[in-house]
Amino acid sequence: MQPSRAWRGLLRLLHGISCLYFGFLSIFHFIANDGEVVSLDGYAMLPSGVMFGVIALLHLYPLCSFQTARVDPIVMRPTSRCSFEHWTAQWPVPDNIQVCLNHFIAIGCETHLAYKMARSLAQTEVAYLYAITLAINCLCTSWLLLLKRAKSKLQLIGLIDCVMSTALTAGFPLVFFAAPIMQYRFFGNHNVRHSFNWLALNVPPSRLLVTSSSSDLVVKTLLAVTNFLVLTRLRHIKKSTPRPLLRTKSWSRRRFSVTVKLVDGPRVSSKLPSMRNVSVSMRLRGVPHLSSISIEVAKVAWEVSKDHFTWEQKHQNVVLAALLLDLLWGGAVLLVATLAVFHRDACPSYCEQVAAPWFTNDCRCVYVRLHCVRDHITDSSSVDAYFTRARLGPDLFLLHVQRCDIPYGLNATTTSQFTNLYGLWLEHTALREWPVTSKALPPSTMLVHLRHAPYLTLLPEVLSAPPPTLRFLYVAECPLMTIAGAVFQNWTNLLSLRLVAMGLTTLPPEIGDLPIVSSIDVGYNRLTALPRELDKITARLFELYLDQNALLEFPLSARSNYPKLEVFLNRNPIPSLCSDGCAWGRLDMTNTLYCNTTTQSGVCGTDCASACSHGRITDYFCDTACNTSACAFDGGDCLF
Repeated sequence: MQPSRAWRGLLRLLHGISCLYFGFLSIFHFIANDGEVVSLDGYAMLPSGVMFGVIALLHLYPLCSFQTARVDPIVMRPTSRCSFEHWTAQWPVPDNIQVCLNHFIAIGCETHLAYKMARSLAQTEVAYLYAITLAINCLCTSWLLLLKRAKSKLQLIGLIDCVMSTALTAGFPLVFFAAPIMQYRFFGNHNVRHSFNWLALNVPPSRLLVTSSSSDLVVKTLLAVTNFLVLTRLRHIKKSTPRPLLRTKSWSRRRFSVTVKLVDGPRVSSKLPSMRNVSVSMRLRGVPHLSSISIEVAKVAWEVSKDHFTWEQKHQNVVLAALLLDLLWGGAVLLVATLAVFHRDACPSYCEQVAAPWFTNDCRCVYVRLHCVRDHITDSSSVDAYFTRARLGPDLFLLHVQRCDIPYGLNATTTSQFTNLYGLWLEHTALREWPVTSKALPPSTMLVHLRHAPYLTLLPEVLSAPPPTLRFLYVAECPLMTIAGAVFQNWTNLLSLRLVAMGLTTLPPEIGDLPIVSSIDVGYNRLTALPRELDKITARLFELYLDQNALLEFPLSARSNYPKLEVFLNRNPIPSLCSDGCAWGRLDMTNTLYCNTTTQSGVCGTDCASACSHGRITDYFCDTACNTSACAFDGGDCLF
């Protein structure tokens, strides 16, 4: 392959990866729903999407122009005011200053991202690999600052910075972060979002992709624009720059020769006849003295390096300061990241996922799951002592309690001490009451699961009057029997509400006043009718679970169109579908009167057990009705 083609192919690859990454970011910012924006702590999603889309188009344009553009050295005349050369000619920056500035902008933004990754990611190996790559960039690229040719230096360091920046800012996120998100959005089981283990592994890295603040947008944009400008400069190779860049003219003309003869003794001679006429001959007739050979090779390398590197530079103080800072920077990143991963206190056995933030050595648990049976805890009436900052660190993201008695729940100080707590799940407990208020949940808490508490007959105040930051509330298999309308008025900030197997016979009309809710699950209750007010919010819903109730009428309004709505009506005595032109995205009426009298219909299926709706299988919730061998123990959801 010709060098020009290899050069053009490399630049095309860098532009392509960046275009793909920023295109993905732009689309993700545009299509994220309200729940995802809230969960990922998104900021200015529309402006960010526009900005990333513009950057993607900037990288797309060179890919199209590569079909006709030449990389051969030509004299560029900046005739257009919009051309890159015109603006660089208007405000010329010395090459050495330009190299140092571009390099430190790149590694500064990358270090900021490396710090955030180490602090939040449960995939410590990914964060550590990122830090190692960044450190190698600093420690190796810095020596190129001493190149004699300023233009070669500008091109070579620019190329390496572009390769590293593309790998660190686009390659890593595409492979480790974007791929799981795309699988979840387009190919996977959407119910996986109910799994705390999945949330611990995917929500923190997804938050790194999404713009979280104005400063975060500035850092992402600055790094992207710097990378694009350097790539643009590399496309326009001038005559004063040797071609190819990694092999200068002086290197192609000059050669070196080393003659080593070892005959029964240490006789070593080296010849450097004006560094020309390559000939390396070695005749070994005895034991070679490798130390002598190494010294001679080192001398040759030193002589060659003096032809290409020099300590004497224009703006020498700036270059030497940049070299020293770069070496210290890379060494510091490598040292801090290594200590964070390998010199850290062990976490308790019930800590499922951990992070390794810089400048710390204590346990930093991300997801903790205390299973009192598995962990052999005999007295589980109070488990607050297992959840302390001294044991788990201050950055706990998810707290999960399984098969513990805790008749009075968790103390307010237990949950409020973790200021980054995102989700709380109490499952299969003997909870009778939970005497805490909304102040027990830190402002970061968005998700609460309360599942299978057979002795709980009154909804705790912390859930009936939750903090406004709570967005996802799941209460299941608790015999509450009824929920007052005033409670629904306190749930106006919820995006998802699940009230499953609670013995509800009616829903108050206030359910129609939930302004932003997108998912409602009231399955496995005793509802015979739905309030008319529900029609006000049906158009905004994506999911509506009404299975295993006693509904007699089809719940969708006549002449209504709900193209995105998924409705589950399994095992309701509903005799017919909507009779007058309503539509939906997905409808499941398995084992209704309609399906029992219809031989062919796309809305009918098969349940694995009489009391188990097949839509509940593998939804990452352990449903008691599906916890049978015929249903594979709820598709594995109850195997814990």
